[in-house]
Amino acid sequence: MLRFLLRIAVYLSVVVVLMGGVIASGYLSSQKAFWGSVRQEPVPSLQGVQKPQHDPNKPTVVVLLGNENTEGLDFMIPYQLFSMTGAYNVYAVAEDNQVRSLTGGLDVVPHYSFKEMDELLGKSADIIAIPYMTMRDPKSYEPVRKWIAAQGNHFNKHLRRRGQSCRYRVIGWQISSNALANDAGPYQEIS
Repeated sequence: MLRFLLRIAVYLSVVVVLMGGVIASGYLSSQKAFWGSVRQEPVPSLQGVQKPQHDPNKPTVVVLLGNENTEGLDFMIPYQLFSMTGAYNVYAVAEDNQVRSLTGGLDVVPHYSFKEMDELLGKSADIIAIPYMTMRDPKSYEPVRKWIAAQGNHFNKHLRRRGQSCRYRVIGWQISSNALANDAGPYQEIS
């Protein structure tokens, strides 16, 4: 009887180890495929693609794109919500105008680079939406972090000249690695 129970225990252990290995392997490979979906082939021609018309009478919303990979829904939801109202200028902005990948494999071409956005507005955007950006190399995130901090500094200087208090908001679902010097949670007020 003891031998029979030992056999059952060995068989169950083998089945559990094999099934666990298959499940773990599938889980890890699917996570790698999802989070590591970055364009490998050349970018198709984007001739004739025009940037949206800027209306200086509307507030401007900037939805950031990371240098490595940006969470798809965190980017698309604020972009779509603000765009659907028709009450805002909504732009996808990144460090440069190169194609960026969202999780899941969707490729996005930013409307403007940070430099072009600063030149277009001459001031900080009214709302900056910061989606979750994966960071395999924290140095690649540095230009994004610096631009966010510069926007807060520019906005504060403008308000101080006018004698108003700072009510500038950065909307972020998640900001990785204490991207701004202080980690005050998902919604941060830059002062």
